[in-house]
Amino acid sequence: MSAYLPPSLDTDKFSAENFKSSLTLAEMEMEIKRMKRLLVRSGKNADGTATGTQSFGVTFVSAPVVVSTIESDISTHDASIVVHSVTTTGFSYIKYSADSDMTTAPFYWLANGVVV
Repeated sequence: MSAYLPPSLDTDKFSAENFKSSLTLAEMEMEIKRMKRLLVRSGKNADGTATGTQSFGVTFVSAPVVVSTIESDISTHDASIVVHSVTTTGFSYIKYSADSDMTTAPFYWLANGVVV
């Protein structure tokens, strides 16, 4: 496997000018620390209830972004879930189905945020 060298480096001469970064070392260290704090938690809720709460199992610094979807099969293909009241530790949900007011189908969830 060969290494790619940009045209300006395709010589035998080394120049430190070619390797300057737009970030200082301190800025790079801060970015690495920030990235280590990013966290994605996910899970499946199969408790069989139409409404309830789901815990993340960790505490985020602020309320994370939450995405969810109903597990699909023949009987639940028209079901949907509403996530509300998202906090740093969990969220509330309500599941609906077109053929009935609520459904007890399992759902998957994903939370993306920053932890301490």
